Amino acid sequence: MSLTDISIAAAHVRADSDDTTQLQIYLDAAEDAAWQYLGRLVVKDSDALIAAITASSSDLAAANAAYGNAIALASAMPPGITRDAAFTKANAELSVAKSSALEACTGIVINPSITAAILLTTGHLYANRENVMAGTTAAAIALPFGAQSLLMPYRAGLGV
Repeated sequence: MSLTDISIAAAHVRADSDDTTQLQIYLDAAEDAAWQYLGRLVVKDSDALIAAITASSSDLAAANAAYGNAIALASAMPPGITRDAAFTKANAELSVAKSSALEACTGIVINPSITAAILLTTGHLYANRENVMAGTTAAAIALPFGAQSLLMPYRAGLGV
């Protein structure tokens, strides 16, 4: 379910009512792209953010317990590839749980900038339905104040 209302997206791209199903796919993809770019959870309101943080805390506790069990089982295996694979799998599963918890703890309530970026991306997907531009000799250029410019201040986990 999208955080951005389909009627707002339809008005933004001036879509016909017949295009709603296709537009919903683009809207969902635009939201997913924004979440991936931001590297954090985006929710509708503060209650949803509190619920997500609470859930991630219990999920992380369960993952830590599962990790302990997996490490104990791996330690009991004879040395070799299978044991190494068991350790690798246990570490990978704990890492996924930690990443999920971090995304929730750094979560953000959707705001007008994020909504605008989603609408810009939705509009791009709606207007450019193919991988290539046919029938034009002009090169496409990115607009300087596009979706990434709107999302950049809200990115989490930027490193050097």
